[in-house]
Amino acid sequence: MDKRVQFPESFAVDVARLISFLTDYDLGGYGNALRGNINEQLTAKFEAMDRRNAFTKYKTAAPGSQEREKFRKEYLQLADIHRNWISPNETIH
Repeated sequence: MDKRVQFPESFAVDVARLISFLTDYDLGGYGNALRGNINEQLTAKFEAMDRRNAFTKYKTAAPGSQEREKFRKEYLQLADIHRNWISPNETIH
């Protein structure tokens, strides 16, 4: 298992921009593969951050509010939950 490191979000954004600038260049076999690997990992990281932000908005919105329901649906969509597994409204016990 890989060790995890923390770094500022701005660093990830800068690396993503750099990778984007390099897409038009042939970096050779290994360089192209490395660029693709970095891009995939950054994409996964940004998607995870989006899911976490959506979940936080959902959980911090007032229970029963339209805002909370909107954020709940946003989170479920980002989490790629199958529509058959989603209740039409949040159930609060």
